[in-house]
Amino acid sequence: MLDFTIVVSATLSVVFVTVDLGFIKSLRVMRVLRPLRLLSRHRGLKLAISALFNSLPSIANLLLIVMFFIFMMAILCTTLFSGQFWYCSVDHLALDDFAQRDGIITRYDCLLYGGEWENPDFQFDNTIESMITLVSIQSTEGWVDTMWYMIDVMGQEQ
Repeated sequence: MLDFTIVVSATLSVVFVTVDLGFIKSLRVMRVLRPLRLLSRHRGLKLAISALFNSLPSIANLLLIVMFFIFMMAILCTTLFSGQFWYCSVDHLALDDFAQRDGIITRYDCLLYGGEWENPDFQFDNTIESMITLVSIQSTEGWVDTMWYMIDVMGQEQ
């Protein structure tokens, strides 16, 4: 019956090309359900899928505990690093190394040289941003940039 529905929806969409049949084309998504017919034929696969579904409550409990610890760490990181990741972007300026390293220390110096005072994508300015930053660090994507921003921290507005 599933195959029949898929074939009929594909045929209707080919025959009625000029008519907008978006809802019928969306029935082709049901092709994804075809592998589920294997569950009724293979006992081992059915056992594995049922074990996966039975373990979902335990996985949800573990996820809740992990998110609680991330939340607690986010509060700590917000307290320690809030507003301290701002930096002066001078990529569009032709400044020598001395001006970049020793001349630009504060926000005022940055704006005086014509730079832009920017905040990176991953920072700890509020609890939600802190949680996103911590999750990105745990996923090992983008942790190097966050590390370098933390090394460069000198205080707020610096």
